[in-house]
Amino acid sequence: MLQMKKFIGTAVAAVLLLALAGVVSHSFSHLNSEVKTQAAANNNIQLMASGLKYLASDASSVASLGNCAETATFRSGEAASNRLILLGEDTAATADDINGSPSKYRHDYLLDKFWLRYRTHLIMLAIFVLLSALHASFSYISRKKQYRKLEASEEMLRNVTNNINGGVLVLVPQRAFHISYINDGFIKLTGYTFEEIEAIREEDYISYVHPEDRKKLSWDAVPAKPDEGELGDFSIQLRIMSKNGKYIPVLIKGSLVENAQGENEVFCVVMDISREQAMLEELKFEQERHRILIEKSDEILFEVNCEEKTVKISPIFKKKFGWTPPNKYSCGSESDMPYVYEDDRPKLLKALQEIERGKIDGELKIRVIRSDRTYCWCKAIYHVMWTEDKKMQLIGKLTDIDREMKEKQTLIKKAQVDALTGLYNKEALKTRSADYLINNPDMNNVVIFFDVDDFKEINDRLGHAVGDKALCDISQKMLGVFSSRDILGRFGGDEFCVLVKDIQKENLRSLLERLLDELRLTYCEGRRTVQVSVSVGAVCSSEYGTDFNKLLEYADKAQYFAKGKGKDAYTIYSDDIRNKEYEGRREQSV
Repeated sequence: MLQMKKFIGTAVAAVLLLALAGVVSHSFSHLNSEVKTQAAANNNIQLMASGLKYLASDASSVASLGNCAETATFRSGEAASNRLILLGEDTAATADDINGSPSKYRHDYLLDKFWLRYRTHLIMLAIFVLLSALHASFSYISRKKQYRKLEASEEMLRNVTNNINGGVLVLVPQRAFHISYINDGFIKLTGYTFEEIEAIREEDYISYVHPEDRKKLSWDAVPAKPDEGELGDFSIQLRIMSKNGKYIPVLIKGSLVENAQGENEVFCVVMDISREQAMLEELKFEQERHRILIEKSDEILFEVNCEEKTVKISPIFKKKFGWTPPNKYSCGSESDMPYVYEDDRPKLLKALQEIERGKIDGELKIRVIRSDRTYCWCKAIYHVMWTEDKKMQLIGKLTDIDREMKEKQTLIKKAQVDALTGLYNKEALKTRSADYLINNPDMNNVVIFFDVDDFKEINDRLGHAVGDKALCDISQKMLGVFSSRDILGRFGGDEFCVLVKDIQKENLRSLLERLLDELRLTYCEGRRTVQVSVSVGAVCSSEYGTDFNKLLEYADKAQYFAKGKGKDAYTIYSDDIRNKEYEGRREQSV
């Protein structure tokens, strides 16, 4: 903008100067031609005046010599002579006036004639003078405003440089990096005075840098001159000696520029980073301490970027589980969790869905599969954080609770398992079966209930030890008949119950026939022999609901119905036997 104003002012001045030169040249041309014309006129007038005077003198002589002439003639000659004399005098006066002789009309005549002839040029000259004056005034005001802006900028720059946590330093490379400028901030930072800094020789600068940092300092790293108008920038961290002998960590950021005299100058901002350096050292110490604590503990820290789906986890994870987790994760379904125990995958998937819905804190117990295909119980404690750019981060720790959980499971198992057979006891079987039926209402699950035929005869004839052995043998046979997914239990005495999970109706009969075959056992004690068989009742949940107690009641009725048919048989509960009374049970009640 300033350059545009200067250009416009220079152009206007040039146009005005050209106009003035034209006016003056044209005026002088007209004046020169006028002077020549006036000079020729003056010569003619002088000749005419001389001739008139001569004629007048001749007429007077003729009048005086002609005494004899008539009086009228004489008077006429005298009058003519007088008129000629007057004409000569007027002509002479006119000639004197033109030649510069004094006359009271001379100046008025010249000014009027000059104005009439050169008024256009004079008006243009006046306009030129006025425009020149306006241009000069505008230039003066513009310069004054520029000076004020420059002073304000310099004052603002001084305030900024004096209030930064450091100082400003200007060096001249052509003069062995002579210090040409330092501000109050640099003086305050180092503690030296201006005179003390000026007294330092250029070759001694290096002695004020910490010995370990001197290898970083090389003036060759500073460009000799800016590359094609671009600044040669550099940045370096050093420790410089203050007046009290202590070293101050500083960050020096500089630029190489060319000044008005054509010299290259290095403008440096020297910032005190003592506080930042102390914080950095403290952070490094905390990180090292944190690393050591993690390595010495069983806790595994993890960080999940939910936006980018990236995972960062402690190195101890590989040491504990034998495999390295991927950097990217995808948990859209249970199939994306190959290293999580199958029964725990729905639990983990549910937790991730709750996090997406806004849950902040949580705790989860899952089993992580090791590289040898065994599993380890872990407790994951997590917390959701939001970064400044609104990205969700999940941080937490994974703790090994395998020993604790297995001990707990052992205690639970002891409380839930029948001590003689190793199957679930009555309460454990009822609880587990009821929960499964409620959570899987669409499956065709079957409740099977049976007891040992004439079990009392075994105890009476062969003894209780053989009876206990028969119960254990029946339990082992059951494990071979049913799947590991099914729930098997001993209700007490010689009664057993099984919840068969998700079985087709056409396969149920073959399963019951196999059960009868496997449980036909023979026990001998000396010459005494006892045959063992079972009577079985079954009911389907797809036909009679998911209430375990009701299903157990229906299976019990079917079992008594099978026993009434002659024992060693099975019956599947149906509407035909829903309201039938069991004669055997009625007889027992009587």
